[in-house]
Order: sequence, then structure tokens, then C-alpha cells
Amino acid sequence: MFNELINYLIKPRLYTPSTGAFWDDEHISKGMLEAHLNPDWNAATRKHDFVNKSVQWIASIARPAQYQKLLDLGCGPGIYAERFRKAGYQVTGIDFSKRSIDYAKEQTLQNKSNIEYRYQNYLTIDYKEQFDVIH
Repeated sequence: MFNELINYLIKPRLYTPSTGAFWDDEHISKGMLEAHLNPDWNAATRKHDFVNKSVQWIASIARPAQYQKLLDLGCGPGIYAERFRKAGYQVTGIDFSKRSIDYAKEQTLQNKSNIEYRYQNYLTIDYKEQFDVIH
């Protein structure tokens, strides 16, 4: 048993990919979703008043009438995505947390916002020029 435990003390090489399902860990994903949804925390998502200002600024320099298709990488539960959709974009959101994507999908059904959400590692996407704006 000691020899098995000693292996856990060995530090991985720098930038070694994780083998754990970090974003889907029951405890971590629950806490992350809570942090995303709290409008007063600068935690997983910025405070929601900052989010609103960010979306307004992006929409002012990349007007949705001209740049319609927006990709939200690491969209979490769709905090930015919902606001981008309200600003006039066609939004696709990608995140590696199943809990956050499930929440986002529930919200898009409730809001009838027609946002496409994908549970995927955004490092593995293979889009080629499908989007006008990437956030």
C-alpha cells in the first residue's frame, strides 16, 4: 500500500494533460455553476453588470447585423450567450462542463432563445470560418 501511495506524491511534468474529469466532478461542477450564476461574484463569470457592459461593447464594434454568427467558447451556463442572443447574434456555445451545458440548454428552452449549446472540449472543435465573432 505504501508503494502505491508514494506514486501520488510524484509531481506531473508541467503542462501534462489531466486524466480526471475535472469539469464534470460532482462537487466542482456544482460549485462552478453556483459561482457562474451569482450576479455579485467575480468568480466563474464576472459580475453580471460587467457582463452586460462587455456584451454591449462587443455588439458596438462587431454589429450583429453585419457579424451575425457568434461562437461563445467556454460558455458555462450561458450567461454571456443569452445576452449575445438578445443583442441580435445567432449564438453557439461550447463548454466542457455537462452540468453547465445542461443548465444552459434548460434556459434556452425556457427563454425560447434558440441558442445551440454543445458539451464538448473546445480544444477539439474543427470549425473553419463558420463564425463571424468568437468570444
